[in-house]
Amino acid sequence: MIVKYISALLFMLLFVLCGSAYAQNNNPTIAACDGKQYLCVVADTMEACVEIVVDPAYSNLAFIDHFEIDWGDSTALTVVPGGLNPPVQTHLYDLTEFADSCIYQGYYIVILRTYHTLPSIEVTNSAFVLTLRNPPKANFYVDPYVACVGDPVRFIGNYDDAPCNDKALNYQSWLVQDGTFFTGNNATYYWDTVGVQTLRYCAGNVCDTVCRNTVIAAVNSTQAGAVIDSGATQIGNLRYRVCFQEPWSAIRLDGSVSQYENFYSWFGDGQQNWFWYPDPYPPDTSVARVIFLEPGTYEIKLKADNFCNQPDTVIITVEVVEPPVLSLAPQRDTCVEFSYKPFPYQPAAVYRINGIQADSFPVVLPVSNTPYYIEAELNHTCTYQLLRDSFLVQTARDVVILSPDTSKLSVCINPDTLHLNANLPVIWKGAGLQVTPVDTFFVQNIPGSYRFIAFRDYGICRRADTLFVQVDKPVALSVDTPSVECLLWNYTPAPFEPEAVYTINGVVRDSFPVALGAPQSPFNIVATVHNACTDTAVSTTILVIYPEQVYILSPDTALCTETPALPLWASDTTGFWSGEHLFKYQGQSWFNPVDTGTYQLIYTRGTGICLSRDTMNIRVAPSDSIQAGADIYVCETESSVEITGYTPGGFFTGFSVSGTTIDLELIRRDSAYRYVYTNPTFPPGCRSDELTLVVRSLPEAGFTTDRDTACQGELVTIIPNAVSGVGYETDWGNGITNTLSASYSAPGTYLLHYAAYNINPATGQLLCAVRDSAVIEIPVPLSPGAVDFVAQPDAGCAPLSVQFVNLSAAQHNHYLWETGYGQSYYGYTPPSVIYPDGAADTIYHIRLSVPNGCGFYESEQTIKVLPNPVADFALSVSEICSGSPLEASLLSSGYPLSNTFYTSAGDTLAARYLACVRQYLPCRYGLSGGYCESCCRGCTHRNSQYPSLYGQSGSALQPVNQWCACSMEIF
Repeated sequence: MIVKYISALLFMLLFVLCGSAYAQNNNPTIAACDGKQYLCVVADTMEACVEIVVDPAYSNLAFIDHFEIDWGDSTALTVVPGGLNPPVQTHLYDLTEFADSCIYQGYYIVILRTYHTLPSIEVTNSAFVLTLRNPPKANFYVDPYVACVGDPVRFIGNYDDAPCNDKALNYQSWLVQDGTFFTGNNATYYWDTVGVQTLRYCAGNVCDTVCRNTVIAAVNSTQAGAVIDSGATQIGNLRYRVCFQEPWSAIRLDGSVSQYENFYSWFGDGQQNWFWYPDPYPPDTSVARVIFLEPGTYEIKLKADNFCNQPDTVIITVEVVEPPVLSLAPQRDTCVEFSYKPFPYQPAAVYRINGIQADSFPVVLPVSNTPYYIEAELNHTCTYQLLRDSFLVQTARDVVILSPDTSKLSVCINPDTLHLNANLPVIWKGAGLQVTPVDTFFVQNIPGSYRFIAFRDYGICRRADTLFVQVDKPVALSVDTPSVECLLWNYTPAPFEPEAVYTINGVVRDSFPVALGAPQSPFNIVATVHNACTDTAVSTTILVIYPEQVYILSPDTALCTETPALPLWASDTTGFWSGEHLFKYQGQSWFNPVDTGTYQLIYTRGTGICLSRDTMNIRVAPSDSIQAGADIYVCETESSVEITGYTPGGFFTGFSVSGTTIDLELIRRDSAYRYVYTNPTFPPGCRSDELTLVVRSLPEAGFTTDRDTACQGELVTIIPNAVSGVGYETDWGNGITNTLSASYSAPGTYLLHYAAYNINPATGQLLCAVRDSAVIEIPVPLSPGAVDFVAQPDAGCAPLSVQFVNLSAAQHNHYLWETGYGQSYYGYTPPSVIYPDGAADTIYHIRLSVPNGCGFYESEQTIKVLPNPVADFALSVSEICSGSPLEASLLSSGYPLSNTFYTSAGDTLAARYLACVRQYLPCRYGLSGGYCESCCRGCTHRNSQYPSLYGQSGSALQPVNQWCACSMEIF
C-alpha cells in the first residue's frame, strides 16, 4: 500500500532506523540493486530489485538463520536463507491505481529483518524508502487564448486547483513562436502585433519531460460604425430622417463599416412603436432592418465585438417625421350665395379660387353662371400634395319626367328596355338602370316593383320627379301531390310559388305551413296566378290517413372509433333518425363512431297522434384503448430490451418475446419485427395494438483521409467507411466541426476526431455510434528565398565539370535539379555534371525547385560552356624549292576565332586571329615560343580575377610559378 501521509512515513523511518537497543552499526542492510531508490512508473506492474548486504565483520554473522523482506505493499513476505552473500531479490509491484495518474510521487518502505539461530540475539532491522514517480503531464491553462493587441496573456502550468499540480516537477518552460521564452509555473506574455502564435509548454521531472502545443491569437480592438443605407436621409453625423408612411416605414442599417469586428449586436430604445424585421431579435449580423409604426425620435445602437472582448458601441439617431395630410372635402353644387371655407382646413397649405390665392377664409361666393374651381397645395420635405375641386352656384330649375308618359306602369319581363327622359339633364337613381353618356334606360328583365327618381342639385337646390314601374314574370304553375301520410303538421305546397294564391278546400291560405289532419281528408289544393304575363290555375288532392307502428331493424352493438360508419335500418322509410353523429348519404342513414361513449339512437315517424318511435344503443370504445407502447429502436450492443408504455391488462405475442422482455440475441439486425399486444376485454377492433422493434447495426468503423499532410488552405476530406443511413460528427481540431472537408490556416499537428452514428427515428436521438481519430500534419511552408544554390564554376571550356552547392534549408529534402540539357536529379545535392562540347557558346539554365513543399519555390542560374576550337590549316604545295613562295590558309572552325597566328620555326609568318580559350592549364615562361605569354596576358587583361603571370624586371619577363587561367592555341 502506498504511504500517503508524511507523519506515518516519518514514524516508520524512525522505527526502522532506530531498531532495538542492541542494534549494531554493521548489521545487515538492504538497498536498491542499481543504487537508485526510485522507480519511474511506465506500466501498471513494475519490478524492483534489492540486494542484502552483510558485513563480514558482523559479530553475529555465524548465527544468521534467515532474512525476511517486507516489500511494503501488504503482499507476502519474502524469506531468504541466511549467509554472507544472499542472492539478489526482485518483487513485482501492482501500480494500477498509481500509474499514469496525477499523483507524481508515492512511497513504499522496504524493510529487511534479520533472524538468528540464537533466541538471545534480537532481530535486527534495516529499511529504505522506494520512491515512485510518474512522468509529468503537460497540463496548462491560457487566459485568454484570444486577446487584444497590447493586452497580457497569462500562462499557467500545473496548478494547485488542478488534479495534476506542479508539485514534484523540477522543470517548467514556455516557448512562444516568436522566440519569447519563460520558465516557471506561470508567465505573462504581452502581444504587440496582430497574429497567431504557437505556444509550447514543457513540464519535467527526473523521469521525463513532456511538451504540448496550443495556439494563441491577438486581434485589434473593434471600432464600431454603422450607416443607414436605405429608407432614410442623412441630416448630420449619425443622424437620419425618415418620412413616415402609413402603416409603417422601414430602414436598413449596415454595420459592416465597423473595423476589426466578428460579432454584431443591435439594440434599440424599446419596442413600443417599432420592431426589428423580419425577426423580433436581430441575429449576429452586420445588416439589420427596422420598421417604425409611429413618428418620433429613436436611438439604435450597434455593439461590435471580436474575440478580444473589448466591444465598441455606436449610436444612430433616427427622426421619424410624419408629413401633414392634405385633404379637401368636395363642395356640392348649390343655388344660393354662401360663405366658403375649405374643409378640413390646413393652415400650412396654399388655397386658390379660380386661380386667385385666398389669403383668408371664409369667402363669400355669389350665384354665378360659371363654375368655381378650388386648388389646395402643400409642399413638405417629405411629400408634395395638390388637390382640386369644382362646383356650381346657380339658380335651380324644376325637374319633370317626360317619358314614359304614365306615373305608374306594369309590364311583363322581357329583354327590351324603357327609355327614361326628363326635361333637364338629371341624375337617375333606381335599380336596373343602364346609363350612357347621352341616355338612360331601364332593363326590364328582373321582376319586381321599381321606383326611379330623376333629380339635380342637392339640399335646398334639389329638384326631383318620381316614376313607378311594376315588372311581372311568367309563372309555370304546378302543385305536387305528397305521399300518403298519417298527419301533415307542416304542409307547404311544393313547388311553392310566391306569386300564386292558394286555396285548401275553397279557403284561401295566406301563409304556410299548415296542419292537415286525417279527419278532414281528402284536401283539394288550388293555386292561381293573375299578372301581366300569366293567367292560370292548377290543383291537386292530398290524402291523409291514420298512423302505423315502426321498429328499428339494426341491433344494439359495440363499435370502435375510426371504424367504418354503421348503416341504420327501420321498418319504415318515411320517418327520421335522431341522435348524435348521424349523417345521410344517398338516401341511407348512417352512424359515424367518431367519439367514445354510449349513444341512444331514435327512429321517429309522424307527430302528435301519429307519433311512433323505436330506440337502439351503440357503445363506442376508443380505437386506441389499448396501447402497446412506442416503436423500439435499439443498438446491437444491447442484449435485451424491456417494453414500456403499454396499457395494463393484456399480453404480447411475437418473435423472441417473454412477457415484456425481448431477447435480442436471435433478432436479425436492421430488420423490422412486429409485436402484437392484445386485451380480450375490449370490443373487436379495439382489443389489440402493435409496436415495431428494429435492432440497428453499428455503423462500419474507421475512416480514411485523402491526405494526412496538407498545406495551409488545402482542403482535407474524410472518406468514411460507413456510408449508408448514418450521420457524422467531426472535430478537426481547429474549431471546425461537423463537416467532412476542412482546411487549416496555420501550421501544426492537429488531432481529428470522427464519429459515425445512426438515429432513432422515433426520438431523433443518437442510437449507435462508432468513433475514431487521426492526426493531420500541416507543415510550415518554405519562406521566400529559402531555395538557393551556387554552381562552381559557372563558365568554362568544354568539357566543363560543374559541382552544385545547395544553400537551401536541409530539412526540406524534396529537391528537383534540372541541369539544363535534359537531365534531372532528386536529392539535396546532385553529383558533378559534365557539360559536353558544342559548336558554339552554349548557355545552360539550371533550376532548383521544391515541388513537394507547401508552395512552389525555385532558384535559377545559368552556366556558359565554350566549345574547343578546331585548329587546322592547309599549304598550297606539299613540296617546295628553296626561295619559292609558300601560301598557307586557315581551316579552323567551330568557334569565332580572332587574332590567329601562323608560326614557322618560331617566326610569325602570317597573322589572322588568336584565340584564348579559358582552360585551367599550367602556362610557364618560354613555352610555345612566348605565345603563352601573349595568351595569358590577354586573358588576364579580360578576366581580372586571375593575376598576371609575369612581372616586369627591366626589359626581361620574369617567370611566375603559377597556373594560367587560359591557354593559347595556334590556328
